[in-house]
Amino acid sequence: MYAGMVVWSWWFMPTVFLFVLPGAVVGAYLHAIRGRAITGAVVCFTIVVIVPLLLVAAGLTGLFGDVTGGH
Repeated sequence: MYAGMVVWSWWFMPTVFLFVLPGAVVGAYLHAIRGRAITGAVVCFTIVVIVPLLLVAAGLTGLFGDVTGGH
């Protein structure tokens, strides 16, 4: 599952690969090595979905500052 997610993102959406690869590595480690399937899926989801959402919010703040002239 994690390898498929990495290959799909590399092929179709290479810009998100920066988030997908670490999420998949940590998720696969927790899932396969530590035996924590749910924890691995949750951590993978957090790294792949939640962290980029936080960065988008930060980017929009900078964009808003640019539009308003920094005021």
